[in-house]
Amino acid sequence: MAEKLIPGVLFFFYGRVFARPAFNRNIFHTLSQDKSVTTSRMDNSQSPLNAKNASGVSFLKTLPAPESLLTVSLCLLGIALGLNRHIHAMMRVSGILGLILLWPWLRSLRWQKDVYGLVAAALFALFVFLTPGSWLADYRMGWKIFATLLASAAAATLSRNPFPMFMRCLVLTLALCFAWHLLVDPAWGVTNEGQLKLRSSPNELGILSAWCALYFIYEGASGTPRKRSQDLAAVVVCILLMWLSACRTSQLAFAVAFLFLLYRRFSWKTRIAAILIIAACTAGGFALLPERQQERVLSAVATAQQDPTFLSRQPIWEAAVHGFTKAPLLGHGIQNFTAYHRDYVQKNRSSLRQKYPIIEPSAKHTHNVYLALLFGFGIGGTVLFAAAVLPAAKQAWQSRDDFCLSVLILTAVSGFLESPIQRTDGILMLFLPLGMVYGRQIAARFHLGPFAAPSPAAAPSPLSKNA
Repeated sequence: MAEKLIPGVLFFFYGRVFARPAFNRNIFHTLSQDKSVTTSRMDNSQSPLNAKNASGVSFLKTLPAPESLLTVSLCLLGIALGLNRHIHAMMRVSGILGLILLWPWLRSLRWQKDVYGLVAAALFALFVFLTPGSWLADYRMGWKIFATLLASAAAATLSRNPFPMFMRCLVLTLALCFAWHLLVDPAWGVTNEGQLKLRSSPNELGILSAWCALYFIYEGASGTPRKRSQDLAAVVVCILLMWLSACRTSQLAFAVAFLFLLYRRFSWKTRIAAILIIAACTAGGFALLPERQQERVLSAVATAQQDPTFLSRQPIWEAAVHGFTKAPLLGHGIQNFTAYHRDYVQKNRSSLRQKYPIIEPSAKHTHNVYLALLFGFGIGGTVLFAAAVLPAAKQAWQSRDDFCLSVLILTAVSGFLESPIQRTDGILMLFLPLGMVYGRQIAARFHLGPFAAPSPAAAPSPLSKNA
């Protein structure tokens, strides 16, 4: 029932936004005939999409503004992600629209250095799609990565960046789901152990809430007082949801990423206020946890190495390492880990019982993102992944895109005990910011929208412009 009613409420709130004139213009990008990089937006008749040699794409004239469609599709993707419904369909639509908007610019750039990072990320997506170690085993994961990269890179070139609206749709959806849980059906969206999940598992809600909290902390460091108050409300909701999910990995990863944002984004005067607000939200979230979950959190701090969850992970990691040694170059495919782990436990049950007190008979994933990459894609895929992430991290550091850096920290820390990148929510959380970074490079190259060759000293936020 909640999944049916909440979308209608969201469309009521956002209907007026989608009806604004800014979302009804028919804008087509263009390239200058000059071989230099000095380009600008031109009228529709001069667009490369309407050129005589651009056969097969003339139908794009009939589309009601590709930019508007991409904005709406990303907002709907945020709603779908919050509901955990129809995510794949909205990812396909957003990816296709992103390709339509990016193609003229990518074709003109060819092999220039501005697209090296995006090409490396696309090659990683292709590698995952093909999964040479186990043909097409992870093709679903591959197209999700590719679609996310295209949609986010195209969004970064628009005159009005839709990413803030995507985040607000997502948080509003999570808040309405939580309100439904509190006011209508308290038994809905809760595990038997009292963990709030609102979706497939508490771990998904925990890492997704931490991701949203980092974004609104990043945004709340600047802006008008009204905007800061809205960002603060979103941060409070996200932190409460993260704590009620009782996902300890997400809580630890969020704390590390928050400290990074605190150092990079806030002045000395505002750091104390930010710490006090986060501490108050943390105390409130911990107080609302059931007593059993409070004991789990405290045990992870006091006796981390004796925690049952940590002990149960060790035989899983051993199976992943063993699988990597069997196929070190190309891997086995991430989707094949469940079967590989089950067979490994059955063949080595006696030796595993002598070494580990807790052995899980089955495991859906490696519970470690680094082992997941090595097991699934071997050294070849892991090198491609590094080639896709490291240039984006360097560019984000230079342009002070601290949200992207905080997401990388969140993924790196949580990756020691979880493997979010093989889930749909994890793919979106990691590759949306990466695609935004690479899209900003294309926007700066062609002087598009608000990203028109910003100076490094006063570079506008790549996510908060015209939020």
